[in-house]
Order: sequence, then C-alpha cells, then structure tokens
Amino acid sequence: MTRERALKVVLVMVGLFFTAAAFPAIMGLHNPVNSDTGDTMQMAIHATLGIFLLVAARNPSGPPQPDCLCRLAQFCSRCDHGNTGI
Repeated sequence: MTRERALKVVLVMVGLFFTAAAFPAIMGLHNPVNSDTGDTMQMAIHATLGIFLLVAARNPSGPPQPDCLCRLAQFCSRCDHGNTGI
C-alpha cells in the first residue's frame, strides 16, 4: 500500500513539474519573435507528458486503458479516408 502511495506521489510531482512547461510554451507561441521554436516545441511535448503522468497517477498499478488509443486510431483512420478522394 505504501509503495503504491509513493508511486502516486512521484507521478503527481513529476506530472506537475512537466505540466508547468505549458506556461513557457504558451508564452513562446504568444510572442514568437523572442522565442526559439525548438524550445517551444520541446516545452509543448513536456507539457503533454505531464498531463499523461497526471492521468496515470489516478490508478498506477491498474491495467493500461487501450480504449483511448483505439478511439484515437479510429478517429485518425476516418480522417484519413476523407482525403483519399482528393
């Protein structure tokens, strides 16, 4: 029980740390003259990772949830079929 609790605490702490990268990424998009696009892109990737870590902290020892990935794959395949007639 304490091991799972410690894992949740670590996931939340690291998730919040990475999610905090969203602020510099948004500021870089807001004022692109003073920002480096590579840094802004890297911060956006880190912010996305932080959100996924926060979602994983809800049930860290549970099975992975493939439903989200299946729905995303179905959505992408539907979007791809729309472009085949062009």
